[in-house]
Amino acid sequence: MSDVKAVWTRFTEIVEKHSDKVAVFEAVTSGFLTYGELRNEALSYAAALKKCDEKTIVLIGEPDLSALPLFLACAASDRCFVPLSEQEPMGRLKEIIGSIPSDILMASTNGLPNFEVVELGEELGKTALVWQRHKSDKTDTAEKLPFLVTHSSGSTGKPKAVAFSQRTKLLRTFQSKSLFNVVHDDVILSPTPFHHSLGQRHLMLALMT
Repeated sequence: MSDVKAVWTRFTEIVEKHSDKVAVFEAVTSGFLTYGELRNEALSYAAALKKCDEKTIVLIGEPDLSALPLFLACAASDRCFVPLSEQEPMGRLKEIIGSIPSDILMASTNGLPNFEVVELGEELGKTALVWQRHKSDKTDTAEKLPFLVTHSSGSTGKPKAVAFSQRTKLLRTFQSKSLFNVVHDDVILSPTPFHHSLGQRHLMLALMT
């Protein structure tokens, strides 16, 4: 299994079999996306991201249905996805952003102070988010970026970044699928935010099985 697009490959295999099935249901709004709709939105976002030089996408805040496809768009376009909590202190957010070793596109509800606001076209405009750029002074083109970077809670000190390749994230999902005997007709409730590793596990279990 290739590291490069393992998550995206698995997802598209499922879409071929279940295109019209509901993939995500949003409890607050009763909105939903089918697998086919989610794939199409992700492809639209991926095409828009490929026009940008930045290799890391930072999403600040809980994604709604319009922003959720960004996760899969990063899988499709071989970009690094970093979900962050909008409840983080501003100083901590800037510290995390400054530590990322690549140029960044950031998306958030209201934008962060002192970062360049950019217009990225109609496709990404559908997210209704404020898009901003940050040019890193730590860019290391020799090192391949991971697919996903999540952060620990900081319960044992300073929160730590944890990086995953697409292949590793998918294999961990298959491990959970086997452990909990998840089948394709199961409905998975995710009350945990997406910047949290458990929220990511819920979403991956739902979309990859």
